[in-house]
Parts: sequence; C-alpha cells; structure tokens
Amino acid sequence: LRRQRQMCIRDSNLMAQLIHTAATTPFDLEGVAQGAKQLLAYGMEAEKVNETLIRLGDIAAGLSMPLNDLVYLYGTTMAQGRLYTQDLNQFTGRGIPMIQELAKVFGVAESKVKDLVEAGKVGFPEVQKVIENLTGEGSKFGGLMEEQSKTISGQISNCLLYTSPSPR
Repeated sequence: LRRQRQMCIRDSNLMAQLIHTAATTPFDLEGVAQGAKQLLAYGMEAEKVNETLIRLGDIAAGLSMPLNDLVYLYGTTMAQGRLYTQDLNQFTGRGIPMIQELAKVFGVAESKVKDLVEAGKVGFPEVQKVIENLTGEGSKFGGLMEEQSKTISGQISNCLLYTSPSPR
C-alpha cells in the first residue's frame, strides 16, 4: 500500500510537471504526454522525464521538428545502450550536430567519430552528454522552447491548452 501511494504521488508530480511544460512551451499537452509515455516505456526514471523532454524539446523547437521524432531517436538509443550508425545518421540527418559534439566529448577529430560508433564505443551516456551540451545555458539550443513559446504561434498553442477539453 505504501509503495502504491508513493507511485501515485510520483505520477501526480510528473503530471503536474508535464502540464507546466505544455503550458510554457510551444508543444501541446498531448504531445508532451505522449513523449513522456514513450520515455517511460523506454525505461527512463520518472524523475528524469520532464527535464529530458525539455532538453529534447529545445532541440526540436530549434530545428522545427516534431518532438516525438526526437523522443523516439533518443529513446531507442537509450534502450539499445549505445549509438548505432543508423541512429547517428538519423540524428545528423535531422540537423543535430551529433558528430561534432561527440568529437568534443571524446576529444577526437570529427573524422574518427563514425569509427567509434561502428566499434560500439559510443554508449548512451555519451549521447546523453551531447544532448546536455547542446541544450545547456548559452548553448546552441538552450532555452529555444521558451523563446518559441513567446512567438504568436507559441502563444496560440499555449492558449489552446486552456481552451480545449481535457484529454481522456
């Protein structure tokens, strides 16, 4: 019973965070909730879901791509435990400077990154570090969701959150 209560409290805390994220970003509640659901399904701890969604959302906002496309790429990489060449190509094909950032993380030339990926030496922690580096304060994508939410389309999206019926 105590464990069930703790899970209920954790889930309600996560839901409150997700509602706040949807209300203060250009992404709607349904998209944010779907992204959270995906990350949880990939095995992410509930305490890390909202922060991760915000980081991924900053990148998605900066590249004008659907949030859940990036959640899928990130989540599959997390579930696999390492980065595969196909995933590297998908990240870079969407405009995410994964090769440049991995080169910085490993302290190698960009030309060596694909060799590291093919050799299985790029694990999920390094991909996570790249996402953190790309979305930290003053970085390329840091805070872009918040900035985009201040645009006309972002404000319309936020208003729709408060005027549409609750999802059931």
